[in-house]
Amino acid sequence: MTINGTLYNTNIIFKPSGIMKVHRKLKPTGSERLIWGDGNKGFFPVAESPWGPIGGLICWENYIPLARVALYKKGFTIYLAPNTNDNSEWQDTVKHIAIEGHCYVVNANLFFKKSDYSQDLVTKNDLKK
Repeated sequence: MTINGTLYNTNIIFKPSGIMKVHRKLKPTGSERLIWGDGNKGFFPVAESPWGPIGGLICWENYIPLARVALYKKGFTIYLAPNTNDNSEWQDTVKHIAIEGHCYVVNANLFFKKSDYSQDLVTKNDLKK
């Protein structure tokens, strides 16, 4: 079986009726480059919501000052900042973004258990058989 395509590390902003906006990570960080492709470097989506405009960056994108500025220029109230850690340095970064962007920051630390995956998922060990 051959599968062609690109995977993207992605923020998706939903509304009750479906998808509002999609942001693909600009540049995968470190070993992520083995899995994910580059996003659209000129695209910083902001979605309207009942609580105000929502935008955000993914993980280490939040450390890129000009990416934050590009997003700030679009104006938003809520900033999404999903990341894979919750260390004290990251918490300081989230606080900095809230102050710098004059916004609320939603910091989501992603977590999955083995039981969250489908039972019929093909794994590396299955391929060795």
